Amino acid sequence: MDIDLDLYRHEIRTSSDPIVRLSAIDVSPESPLRTIVFIHGFGGTAPYLYALGNASFQADSVFTDLEPGQYELFLQDARGCEGAAMGAVTAAVGFEITLIPSATVVTQGDTVAISASGPSLDKVEWTPAFSLDCPTCLSVNAYPVTTTTYTVTGSNNAGCMDSASVVITVLPKEEEAGGKLFVPNAFSPDGNGINDRFEVFVEDPSAEIQSFQVFNRWGDLVFDGGSVLPGQGMGYWDGSWKGRPAEPGVYVWQLAIVFANGRSEMHKGSVVLIR
Repeated sequence: MDIDLDLYRHEIRTSSDPIVRLSAIDVSPESPLRTIVFIHGFGGTAPYLYALGNASFQADSVFTDLEPGQYELFLQDARGCEGAAMGAVTAAVGFEITLIPSATVVTQGDTVAISASGPSLDKVEWTPAFSLDCPTCLSVNAYPVTTTTYTVTGSNNAGCMDSASVVITVLPKEEEAGGKLFVPNAFSPDGNGINDRFEVFVEDPSAEIQSFQVFNRWGDLVFDGGSVLPGQGMGYWDGSWKGRPAEPGVYVWQLAIVFANGRSEMHKGSVVLIR
């Protein structure tokens, strides 16, 4: 009988008197040249000898470098009882990871959703991980500060591996309509007096920041600046949470601001805390 040896173990009945059975498995599904392994014999008298086609019997049950196609499988026990069956080595099924989107252009502060897919894809790892919300998930949210190439390496349940990359091009954020608002995309609270705090800069001195909040990747509120006027030396985040230095990584912020002309705006984005 014909059998499909791709990935799974199959039992092959080789004779009926006496009953002599064997199992075979293809152990290299990702390779163009395949391997057949006779796992063991059942019934008959051990030890067993194995053969493929017109080749001589051998004690080794492993046959390698096989092209896809039909093979006649032979088993011989210690008493000389033989049996035969047909086995098919199937061509390898290609394994390739696909990313959506394949490339995209965003503005600083934007979030990008990236998804990886592939035949039976079940384990992945993304790099660089610091600007992703879940580096081992099939779908991730990316918070790139500058143009970044994200690469995912994954495997399926057969052990086949592949990798794919996507380039996220980040354009500088233009001035916000209504009041020349600037929010940094990174800061380093290391106490050196340079870029130590995360705060909002507004050209309009009479503008009022009604709320300014920062969240970590799990959605926890790590900073709440309340209502302040820009330039008061208040309402900035010093990179701490619960009295301790916050972990480096990407944080999401949102703010509500009212300008002197009465215009109110909501803004949101991301910032990288560097240590």
